[in-house]
Amino acid sequence: MATRTALALAMLGIVGCGSHGSGGTGQISSSIHLSSPSFTLMPGDEVFKCWYTSIDSSVDLASVRMHSTMTPGSHHFIVYTTKTPLRPDGTFEDCGDNQVLSLSNTPVWLYSTQDPEHELDMPDGTALPLAAKQPLYFNMHYINATPAPLTVQVTLDVDSTTSTSYQRVGAFITYNTQISIPPGGTQTVSGDCDVPMGVKFFTMSTHSHKRTVEAMAEKNVAGVNQMLVDTKDWEHATITNWASPDFLEFGPNDQLHYQCSYQNDTANTIKEGESAEKNEMCMAVGYYFPASGDTLCLNSSVFSF
Repeated sequence: MATRTALALAMLGIVGCGSHGSGGTGQISSSIHLSSPSFTLMPGDEVFKCWYTSIDSSVDLASVRMHSTMTPGSHHFIVYTTKTPLRPDGTFEDCGDNQVLSLSNTPVWLYSTQDPEHELDMPDGTALPLAAKQPLYFNMHYINATPAPLTVQVTLDVDSTTSTSYQRVGAFITYNTQISIPPGGTQTVSGDCDVPMGVKFFTMSTHSHKRTVEAMAEKNVAGVNQMLVDTKDWEHATITNWASPDFLEFGPNDQLHYQCSYQNDTANTIKEGESAEKNEMCMAVGYYFPASGDTLCLNSSVFSF
């Protein structure tokens, strides 16, 4: 799993994104509606579905707002961009190791949420760039904990402008591969991440699974941690937002510290992985600007793309 995670690089953001005012950079010039194929999820089933599509635009766009919905039975979904399509548009299949990945066409995290309805607005003068006919794919995690079949689906609305005068928004994603919670035992994992110089964060949250007691993100200043996000309900992660002029900034020697504590109530060792039932995760995810790309902190090692 660690090898696959390192290859995927920025593929692993799975956190709800905070609403943040009207934001953006000028008037909205287009709104694109994306709806995944719906299907029936049987009681007790947990599945990961991947849907491949592209942005229906012949010109480059600058996204200033994203709004999503998920039906009951949806745990979370993630949207990735790629330079070239991984599958023909409309492909809908079980996710797995069936993608042909390469460093020249690595999927890059764009948007994610674990809330039934959510919205991300960019601060004034900022945007997320999307290329004309931008290839996308949705990774959707579904769990049916009810006694009845559920019809499940997710949607994403992308509001954009054709303006080219904006500061680029980037994602900062942490991911920990060192999770190994003994049967009936506890574990705490953490990482310390350098942050790109001169950037401003406007939202941050955490993502983990059901054995989490606490997940947090902190700003480390001269060895003293200042709480940024503190989640004690894994299904409803805390989201912290910052607005102008009080965006979150880091000094030259400051770091982002993230940490998760777990209690394993099963007879099996729980490792890092995708399943909310069988695995755990420890992530902090934030949006920042100005950005030249996205940033992944794998354990405590930082990669920029």
